[in-house]
Amino acid sequence: MPSAQDSIAALDRQGRRPWLAVILNVCITGLGQAYSGFLARGLVLHLAWQGVGLTLLFALVRAQPLRPNLFLALFIYLLVWLFINLDAFRCAKRNSRGYKLKWYNRWYVIFYSSSQYFWLTGASRQRFCPST
Repeated sequence: MPSAQDSIAALDRQGRRPWLAVILNVCITGLGQAYSGFLARGLVLHLAWQGVGLTLLFALVRAQPLRPNLFLALFIYLLVWLFINLDAFRCAKRNSRGYKLKWYNRWYVIFYSSSQYFWLTGASRQRFCPST
């Protein structure tokens, strides 16, 4: 019969599920990488995703012939999004067995950070774009 210490050690060595990493990544870009144990990569990809979005938005606003640029911008945005989700899947697949959880891989840390992210983005949207 396994002891309590063996059970705790088994809980700390949970594998990462690739499908869950992709779902988390769809909700917040980079969260799938953080879930898989690649926190720095997740933060860099999240900031890169925001930068690509702002760059494409600026390009759309400044461009004169809007229709071809719109399709090109959406295509680039979709390709980057697919790459980031594929990377989350691959990161989780790499750590699918025997991965030792870190402090930021706990479910409650991910839940808290996600709720704070959604609250902050929603609060800023209400502050800068009030509905009349």
